[in-house]
Amino acid sequence: LYEEVIQGARAFADGEASSIAGLEAPDRYTLRVHATSATGDVPYLFALPDTAPIPSKPDDPVARLGVASGHDDGYGPYLVASGPYMVEGAGAMDLAASPDRQRRAAGYASDGTLTLVRNPSWDPGTDALRPAEPDRIEVRPWPTEAAALAAVDEGKIDIALDAVPSGDAVRSAQRDARGTHWLVAESNDVVFMALLNLAAPPFDDLHVRRALDLVIDRARVNTIAAQEPPAFAGPTGGKVATHIVPDGLEDDLLAGYRPHGPPDDHGSLAAASAEMAQSAYDTNHDGTCDAPACRGVLALVRDGEPFWAGMAGVIAENASAIGIEFDQQVLATRAMFARMFDPLQHVPISFGVRYQKDYPTASGILPSLVGARGLLEGGSASLMGASADQLADWGYASSVPNVDDRIAACQSSLRDPVECWARLDQYLMEEVVPVLPLLFGEASWTVSSRVVASSYAQSTGLPALDRFIVAPDP
Repeated sequence: LYEEVIQGARAFADGEASSIAGLEAPDRYTLRVHATSATGDVPYLFALPDTAPIPSKPDDPVARLGVASGHDDGYGPYLVASGPYMVEGAGAMDLAASPDRQRRAAGYASDGTLTLVRNPSWDPGTDALRPAEPDRIEVRPWPTEAAALAAVDEGKIDIALDAVPSGDAVRSAQRDARGTHWLVAESNDVVFMALLNLAAPPFDDLHVRRALDLVIDRARVNTIAAQEPPAFAGPTGGKVATHIVPDGLEDDLLAGYRPHGPPDDHGSLAAASAEMAQSAYDTNHDGTCDAPACRGVLALVRDGEPFWAGMAGVIAENASAIGIEFDQQVLATRAMFARMFDPLQHVPISFGVRYQKDYPTASGILPSLVGARGLLEGGSASLMGASADQLADWGYASSVPNVDDRIAACQSSLRDPVECWARLDQYLMEEVVPVLPLLFGEASWTVSSRVVASSYAQSTGLPALDRFIVAPDP
């Protein structure tokens, strides 16, 4: 995803070049990037951990990995900070010493603890993005997720960084009204969906796909998510999704957009039946799929969280009302994905997929989800973009839509990429229906009563520790 954008990055990563041809520094304050094609994504690439700067090695300025050279087991304990915080003790590291003689920063301990302090080399006058409120941040391992959440309730710690509050914890925090702890929730740009194989009967028919999309009771799916919140859904189960790309990645251009179904999100059997009646799989056109292809339709269901089976059950019940009967097979996550992305398996539908962005644009979702590139990057369940020869080799008799030209237009758009992606999202939902979007997720966390303010870091998927404001101890 990243190496193809910058000229020479692939050759460098493969060890075929000693430097990246597409990067040059004409002076100490300028980085010039040569992209392989017109793209609006370059700035986002340089906001990722993958592109964080690493200083050159004092005694070997041309060392391939700079001061990280020789630290094959991990650069973390020796990391040179470029932001407002650094690992405590990092200033005492001798970067000129050979790697085997360097001592790790004291604040990065082998037991999993991490202590961050202010970086004296950071100038807040040059960084309007990061307020860096706390003077010190201490991260400690906790025995279990439940124990960490309880410690927040008791005021022993200020936040359980990667623990998701349960429904009971949410209700307790809401009742607490800023007593011992309180709840914070923000959109996390995660989309939950069911994936369709557009070459496998009966979903090789657009009318069948539209009918299934129309009949789904998304409000019930939302309720199940709230009762048994899966990871990334949030304590209220997120919110109903009626298009593919989360609203935050499209500047809310499609907020409130409902291509199919009533505004109460319970689905419409009448509209679904009318759509099904137009399908060749409905031989008497009475609104019910009566062809053999609609019986025993293989549906993979993700194991591990109760939500997936509950969601699949709702959709199976909805689908049966229009004549589609699923043969559900519950698989462990890894096994489900391996089978789902193998075109030789002919899997018509899969329940248990959520997509999370790499950076704040739809270009991190749609090309892999519905573009031919997805077929090269480990698999694409929809098979969109596959050629006739590929489909024949995999044993399919039908063709699939191709939106690669639309994807390329959005990727190369420097003037209005957000609008371009939103238009593609609309086109997919109205003219293709390659997936069944169900929910947009939500991040949530509880904090101690000492925390005056907190925020969510969209770049990491965790609370933004540099934005926490903690009241001083009495």
